[in-house]
Amino acid sequence: MSRQGAFGWKTSPMAAGMLFGLTIGEPHMWMLLGQRSALDQAEIAHRVAIAVDIFLDGALIRES
Repeated sequence: MSRQGAFGWKTSPMAAGMLFGLTIGEPHMWMLLGQRSALDQAEIAHRVAIAVDIFLDGALIRES
């Protein structure tokens, strides 16, 4: 197995899309459907912190 650094992503756009989806995917969908208003700064900060933790932990290459 070839290691491309500390993360298992093959492309940066794929990684960016995954992080974007974790961060604002669901609230954005609800806003587009008219089911909620925009997030406030505290909600955004909270979602970003959780998404980054999940993203970084899930992206690590694990030795088998």
